[in-house]
Amino acid sequence: MFQVGLLTLAWPFVQNGLDGAIAITDEQDIVAAKDLAKMGVAAGPCGASGFAGLRSVLKSDETNSVKQSLGINSNSTLVILITEGSDANPVPD
Repeated sequence: MFQVGLLTLAWPFVQNGLDGAIAITDEQDIVAAKDLAKMGVAAGPCGASGFAGLRSVLKSDETNSVKQSLGINSNSTLVILITEGSDANPVPD
């Protein structure tokens, strides 16, 4: 399982329902929100965190082992949930 920086308090409650978890930086999150905006998706930083996390996983040095562990292949469909719009939490400049 791929997990980095997961809060130890939350782990006992979610460990049986997760295939993996990662931590992202504020900068990765802001870049993801701005990139989503360029594609016409109004997402604030919290809403863009799933996109930032996915990009982080797919660009990591461990990409092949992570993709294999999660069962991601060329036939996979990945769904990213946007949990807030940019009006609720504007993207910093």
